Amino acid sequence: MKKIFSFLILISMVFSACAPAAPEPVEVEFWHSLKGAYGEVLDELIEEYNNTNQKDITVVGVYQGNYQDTQKALMAELAAGGSPDVAQLEASFSATMVAAGALRPMQDFIDDADVGVSQDIVDAIYPGFRSVSSFDGDMYTMPFNMSMPVLYYNATMLQDAGVEPPETWDDFIAACTAVTSGDQFGFTINPGNVWVVEALMMQNGGLLFNADYTEVLFNKPEAVAGLDLWVETVNQGCGKMQPWQDGRTEFFNGRVAFYKDSSGGISGVKDSIVADFELGVTHLPWGKEQVVTIGGATVGIFSASPEAEQLAAWDFVKYMTSPEAVSRLSADTGYLPTSALASDLDPLKSLLAGDALRASLLESLPYLRPRPSVAGYAEIQSYLREAIEAATLSQVSSQEALDTAAAEAQRVLDKN
Repeated sequence: MKKIFSFLILISMVFSACAPAAPEPVEVEFWHSLKGAYGEVLDELIEEYNNTNQKDITVVGVYQGNYQDTQKALMAELAAGGSPDVAQLEASFSATMVAAGALRPMQDFIDDADVGVSQDIVDAIYPGFRSVSSFDGDMYTMPFNMSMPVLYYNATMLQDAGVEPPETWDDFIAACTAVTSGDQFGFTINPGNVWVVEALMMQNGGLLFNADYTEVLFNKPEAVAGLDLWVETVNQGCGKMQPWQDGRTEFFNGRVAFYKDSSGGISGVKDSIVADFELGVTHLPWGKEQVVTIGGATVGIFSASPEAEQLAAWDFVKYMTSPEAVSRLSADTGYLPTSALASDLDPLKSLLAGDALRASLLESLPYLRPRPSVAGYAEIQSYLREAIEAATLSQVSSQEALDTAAAEAQRVLDKN
């Protein structure tokens, strides 16, 4: 009996030695910029991941403020020699992180035979979103909560004036003029809305920079004409310069026909309307070309993190950018689905079937174009913002304003 018992112990020891070791617990720190209802959805997805992953990975979400606050926090952390494991990166900020060598290319994980994703999953990401996440042909980030500028409008006001939702800029100016009367006006203008003016420049055939980002081009005639379109709404007397929140309030109270804002805010817009009118939403008015710029954020994994944390962060990113999670995030927040596969999955599929406004946003996805992907663009945007404001307030011409901004922007390019 003792021999049998000893044999059983030996067999048990052999199997124990051969059994794979349980994975070590890993904690992933995720910096993000989503709060309120958006933050609640994100927290739910993080909690779901923590409760269902089989690798003993725990993700800790850390809210860092808005996009600009998160950028500042990241730059400070990197300067101090640290970093989070993964972070949400405003779409035009990714290039700064890539140039600094701060990011582990997502392509490393995507192509990995053990932990990667199928080509079908990659191909289903809309081309515009792939391009905003790619540098030199490789994906360095993964598109996450993506958005675009759209034109919200008071459909009741337009119907009363006998005008249709505008398709082009000429239509838009005509519609703004038609509804402007007394204290009611056509368009609330926030001069700091850089991503809209970027789109107008591209719609007119202009470029902001050359292909390798060594030369500023946004003060060339085609791009200048794009800013002129923006300024024209004020000169025609149908546009009103206002801080962003004041313009929203005017729109919600039924005193303005149009205002431009993020597609990601559509749920909040619906909930904020005070006056009795029907809400409409459409693409930016088209110029010579059909172009809409990409906003929102991607997610990036930081190369300073230990390998175990990087692999765990990738597992989390893969989960959060899967078609199933994209369907949830888009349906519950209003952000655009980054994957074509997500629209065929519930809850987004059912939502789009019953919500014509949300469904109409997807019609613009083929016309998405990335904003500039160049290190230092955060600084360059500040000069563009000043130029837009100066031209809109008629302090100088669009050409003069953009010439000044271009000189400063060229200085930024030259030092990077």
